[in-house]
Amino acid sequence: MQILPWKKYSENKVNSDNFLLKVLGNRGIDTIEKLNKIDENTKIYDPMLLNDMDKAVMRIYKAMDKNETILIHGDYDCDGITSTVMLYDYFENEGANVIYYIPDRESEGYGLNMTSAKMIAENSVNLVITVDNGISSHEEIAWLKEKGVDVIVTDHHIPKETLPDCVAVINPHRSDSTYPFDNLCGAGVAFKLITALEQNFEEPFLQYGDLLTIATVADIVSLNGENRYFVKNGLLNLHNTERVGLSALMTLAGIDMENPLTAEQVGFIIAPRLNATGRIGNVDDAVELLLTHDEDEARKKASIINSLNTERKNIESKIIAEIGDYIEKNPQAINRSVTIVVGKDWNAGVIGITASKLVDRYLKPAIILTVMDSGEIRGSARSVEGFSIIDAIKYCGDLLIKYGGHPMAAGLSLKKENLDLFIEKMEEYCRNNFGTMPYKTLAIDGNIDIKDITLNNINSLNTLEPFGCENTQPIPVLRNVLLKAVSPLSNGNHLKLTLGDNTDNTVETLLFSVKEKMFDIDINTPVDVAVSLGINTFRGIDRPSVKVVSIVPKDFDATQKMTERQLFDKIMCKEEVTLENKEKYIFTREKMIVLFKFLRENTPYIAGEDFIYYNLKNQLSYFDVLVSLQILKELKLIKYETVDGVRGIVIVPTKEKTDYKTAETYINLQSRQLA
Repeated sequence: MQILPWKKYSENKVNSDNFLLKVLGNRGIDTIEKLNKIDENTKIYDPMLLNDMDKAVMRIYKAMDKNETILIHGDYDCDGITSTVMLYDYFENEGANVIYYIPDRESEGYGLNMTSAKMIAENSVNLVITVDNGISSHEEIAWLKEKGVDVIVTDHHIPKETLPDCVAVINPHRSDSTYPFDNLCGAGVAFKLITALEQNFEEPFLQYGDLLTIATVADIVSLNGENRYFVKNGLLNLHNTERVGLSALMTLAGIDMENPLTAEQVGFIIAPRLNATGRIGNVDDAVELLLTHDEDEARKKASIINSLNTERKNIESKIIAEIGDYIEKNPQAINRSVTIVVGKDWNAGVIGITASKLVDRYLKPAIILTVMDSGEIRGSARSVEGFSIIDAIKYCGDLLIKYGGHPMAAGLSLKKENLDLFIEKMEEYCRNNFGTMPYKTLAIDGNIDIKDITLNNINSLNTLEPFGCENTQPIPVLRNVLLKAVSPLSNGNHLKLTLGDNTDNTVETLLFSVKEKMFDIDINTPVDVAVSLGINTFRGIDRPSVKVVSIVPKDFDATQKMTERQLFDKIMCKEEVTLENKEKYIFTREKMIVLFKFLRENTPYIAGEDFIYYNLKNQLSYFDVLVSLQILKELKLIKYETVDGVRGIVIVPTKEKTDYKTAETYINLQSRQLA
């Protein structure tokens, strides 16, 4: 179990009896007046304020009048799928001659490409409208123009210095944009096109608010401004959707339609299923699911998509297991500034999700690379706040075939012979630009008491919905409470923690995806617990639902842990380090023996390095724990094994004597006068 460093949104101190102000004070929302202004900026803007919208509307009217063939060129993620469906459905209802095309992730990759461009020209298409792509397809658009095919680009990705030469480029991120809100997703831009064509907002929103909501949540764009309006009101559209395919998918996914839908359900239940079709299946299944009016077909497509999502999870688990094996053989992979792992034939559509899990595990940016049969390497990257992964990748651009993305996520491809150079150059970028690498933290809100956890207070918190990017679900903290009891749930896969204060107040909380052996905090230990609050309805009765986001023993310094983790990583990568308190970090055999005895008494130990340190903090620093583990591993006295589905530390029985001074890490420390 990983203990995550915490940070506050700000240092505001709010003393108030108002529950919302207690929770949100660290976000600067510290008065009733500020609370009342949260929804103030949710007005809808005139779509004609978007550059080139007038040109696009006129060209589309012309195409419809002359019955020209219009092709919607989409993308295989949730945003691209819903954008495609939106425009295709709109034009079909208007009686236009419309078709759609979404590239294959494996053979074509993202966006308008020469394969799809040639298909377009061969099929006598007159007008192409891109959705959620096209802003970087200068070459393909120029080629289509030569063939007499007009193109309208609707996109929300950051443009290059020059725009594609086409009929219209509708993108709120244009450098010359005058549009007041630049955080629309791809479907948001496509929806704006429909409202411009209709010269009306209400009717298109009734028709497409459900799809717009899914896309806006799935693409993790800011839930402020127009997007807040879209999702807050669109959740009602989605709950009452007339799309039989969506209804079938939500039912099959186990969503209780008796209760209001939340953005969390969209982001974690609906969107992953639609995305699965583009990752490992046939994206047309998702398009057809959203377009069908036939209930039998809807159930059939929903079943296919639900199965694909299960398959995606299985593929993901297999990749994670293989990553564990890779790290065992290549421990330097997790010591680098950016975790970089390499596999063979890992599914390119799944490695992005897996990269996010690596960020969660090691709290640093991660890149997963997979070697394809062709010899080309494809990769997916995820980052942490404060480190732009796309800038780092751009620094290595001369070694890459192609790349793209944004500060928190990116994709890339390169030739196999450039792999080592790429890894070296990525580390060079980090050394040159970051003395200390940013790491993942948990942004927490204000302090609350157990007695504050009431249905009324939670209902007041839910008025801030929808939660998502830039309006994250509040994470209040229960400070200095006692851990009263720990009970396993769901065949031992989750835990129920009972917390109490210094009176008789107690609350039951849920800690998901943590087995009992992974949790090594003693009963009656004072803890700080970051929680998310909700309401659980069972048989018509509402009860508070309290989920543990992070739990920290009261005296555990997670920030110091990360400082010592980064020092260890630099030493393992044989970088130069400057130490002010050198004596603290000197390795001794006695320190290693303390750790070895602990492991011998607790083998197999699956709670992880954080809890080893927590148990031994009066004798060892976190740095001591990491160094001793590494030396014991090099001496083959311990090994990492999967125990009950979790990687743990196991003592290796041996009768042979070993000399710790022969370990590579010891020699490294000795050369630095740290041993």
